[in-house]
Amino acid sequence: MTSPPRECRLRLARPADESLFLGWRNAPWSVALSGSQSTATLDEHHHWFAQSLEGTTRLLFVVEEFSQPVGMVRYEVAGEDALEITIAIIPEHVGEGLGTAAFVHSLPLVAGWRPMRKIRARVLRGNGRSLSFFRHLGFVIVEDDGTSRLVRLELAAGGS
Repeated sequence: MTSPPRECRLRLARPADESLFLGWRNAPWSVALSGSQSTATLDEHHHWFAQSLEGTTRLLFVVEEFSQPVGMVRYEVAGEDALEITIAIIPEHVGEGLGTAAFVHSLPLVAGWRPMRKIRARVLRGNGRSLSFFRHLGFVIVEDDGTSRLVRLELAAGGS
């Protein structure tokens, strides 16, 4: 039996969150599930985070539960009418419905940011939990040649 989605709050990342995001980025659980499967240097992360805060090609949200950070949602421009999403919830809270709640809460926050017809996700082939998560949200696999490390999924997001 599936429990109902947990309640959470999303807020835009702010400069004070930089070390939080670096810690998540370089945590072993995050590196193991990332496309690059490597850690980021302090300089690389600082440049990436500063660009993220500009909000021109990327929106970065902190997921909070009871005012405590438990994860993040990131949207990046992925073409003229598509955004790519990344959702990461800290291991202690995986499986509690926070990822689903964060996704649902994020949609109205990005709706006015950029026109989008599709939301894309890239998932490591061996990450069955994330593949199931995105498929449960309605994403479908659109690119899987059976050999690459990453599988691409898409969700029609509206628009005319």
